[in-house]
Amino acid sequence: MSPTRRLQNQKQNLVQRRRLQRRLSGDSSLVDSRKRVWDEIETHTFQCSTSSPKSSRRDGPRSHTVLNIPRSLCQIHSAQPEIDVREKGIIVASKNNVRTRSIHSALDVLPDEVLSKIFFDGYVDSTEVIKNLSCVSKRFRSVAQETVLQLDLSRFEKIQPQNVASVVSRFHNLTSLDFNYCSGFTDSHLLELTPLARQLRVLRLKGTSVTDKGISGLLGITQNAAMLEELDLSAMNRPQSLMRGDKSVIAITKSCPHLKSMSLGWCTLVTPDSIVEIKRLTQLQELDLSMCNAASLSACTILSGMPYLQVLDMSATGVTDSHIRILVERLRCLKVLSLKHVPGLSLEGLELKGCVYNT
Repeated sequence: MSPTRRLQNQKQNLVQRRRLQRRLSGDSSLVDSRKRVWDEIETHTFQCSTSSPKSSRRDGPRSHTVLNIPRSLCQIHSAQPEIDVREKGIIVASKNNVRTRSIHSALDVLPDEVLSKIFFDGYVDSTEVIKNLSCVSKRFRSVAQETVLQLDLSRFEKIQPQNVASVVSRFHNLTSLDFNYCSGFTDSHLLELTPLARQLRVLRLKGTSVTDKGISGLLGITQNAAMLEELDLSAMNRPQSLMRGDKSVIAITKSCPHLKSMSLGWCTLVTPDSIVEIKRLTQLQELDLSMCNAASLSACTILSGMPYLQVLDMSATGVTDSHIRILVERLRCLKVLSLKHVPGLSLEGLELKGCVYNT
């Protein structure tokens, strides 16, 4: 480059630097509209290397990133201690120290409350968001830790106990967990949820390999899971049907006084003795006893004394017309009664306004 050309460039840079400095310092005589200023700024870009300065040629070519920060603006040494521009980028310039960083996207200017509403309130799939987005930056991870309340991990067959422990340690405000159809979910996985047991409201363990020992261990350690409102322990195959029974029901009724929904479908070890314990759950609204061995006249008599019971499933049990008559006549809040695969029922003379029979 010729000396004349170099001198012209230096003069032009000096003029542009002074012009931008005066505009940013608030000189009303030179300040045009804000849009024009930023349009002019964006026309001046420079490249910065993102590779290590010690990298050699054998590491391959250096990658470059184009930043929309003017060269002239980065050379400002104003008398003001700090200049902070936040509309198109964040530029911090001090008297003897110049630092620059660009906003990666418009999300960076949103407050944490807005980010949590966008990503962690159910508008998009929570599993994918938490698995990927919460690892993008420290800020997103922090927002996820504070705002994620429910997590769906269903159908993860190869989930490990350390994965559950990681979830518990990362998202300490969780109130809803879904492990449905995780056949590899065992007692060791369940005990990793101990730090969250006191705050959980929903716990779904349908189709898991959790046993009476795991349920009793979790609720026995915490002594009281008073916040729990929904619990699903349904089995999906014959081996699972022999894993949970009366011991689990006893532990649940002692530790979950505010339970509103409980599913014990295909838990064949649940006997009429468990019904006496279930009566303690005075706020219970939904109960699934399908394929259980809890059908008896005394058991139905006890269930008929539960004032808030609205949904009852007794499919594939040995109930008879006399059992159903007791339930229908005494359960005033009953809305849905499921009696699928129950042979020999006639239901003659049974009437209940507002109740739906699923047979």
